[in-house]
Amino acid sequence: MTDTRFAHTALLYASAAEYLDTAVTYVRAARDEDRPVLVAVRGADLERIRDGVGPGGDVTFWDAEATSRNPGRIIPALLDYCARHPGRRPALLGQPMWVGRTGAERSAVIVHEALVNAALAGVDGTALCPYDISGLHASDVDDARRTHPHLTGAGVGESGAGFAPTAALAEHNRPLPAPAHAAAMAYDAVGGLRLLRRAVAEHAAAAGLPGERAADLEFVVTELATNTLRHTSGGGTLHLWTDGETLVCQVTDGGHLLDPLAGRLPVDPTSERGRGLLLTHQMCDLVQVRTDPSGTTIRVHMGH
Repeated sequence: MTDTRFAHTALLYASAAEYLDTAVTYVRAARDEDRPVLVAVRGADLERIRDGVGPGGDVTFWDAEATSRNPGRIIPALLDYCARHPGRRPALLGQPMWVGRTGAERSAVIVHEALVNAALAGVDGTALCPYDISGLHASDVDDARRTHPHLTGAGVGESGAGFAPTAALAEHNRPLPAPAHAAAMAYDAVGGLRLLRRAVAEHAAAAGLPGERAADLEFVVTELATNTLRHTSGGGTLHLWTDGETLVCQVTDGGHLLDPLAGRLPVDPTSERGRGLLLTHQMCDLVQVRTDPSGTTIRVHMGH
């Protein structure tokens, strides 16, 4: 029987030369086996790997700066790529974590890495995820160990946590810090959505968001609030504030998201439900979800 377990490996590299050599070797080996290869790393590294691999084969290159800025978009994209190459054992080289990401982004990356194991469990394929052990926070490297069942590279011999994705998810499901200065409004089924949309539009205009981005954010917040009204009985609360050039909107209610993969799996296009959180990830620069039996908080970030 064919082994269809997804092989998810962290490359804990200590130098740029080690990263490039391992990445090029991985891509060439998969290409030589006539496997489809997806390379999703950042711009300069993308070009170095492309040059090292050379032409030929079924190799696709994505700039992770664009495709992986919001880690919540990655799993749907990977599932779509794998579905377009049935029976060919795709090889993925993805760099969701890089030096310079914000703390909120890094936390979202770890959540993504933990969930990949379940989301792609039925895929007969491999993934290699580079982690710069000399430049990243030690906690991020330790989280790489907890979210990847396989490790390779110079950093493998260093002490650290073992594979424990559930523990990593729990740690990154802790309550978000309350905003210091935020406008707040409660909403319910009685005229709540209209007032909520108006508040988002006003704050988007004040923050200088372009019209299309403002419209996307208004749509997203309306979808999230609609979920509140559909699935809970107590209404919810919207907070809005700016963080530099980013407008942040937070929806909090008494519901509990039981599926950690909610918003990250494809939805039947004919279905009228289950699309709100998926679209939220696609439209926003970053999405943070915290949920437990006491309630759910979804914080979305939208920049210029």
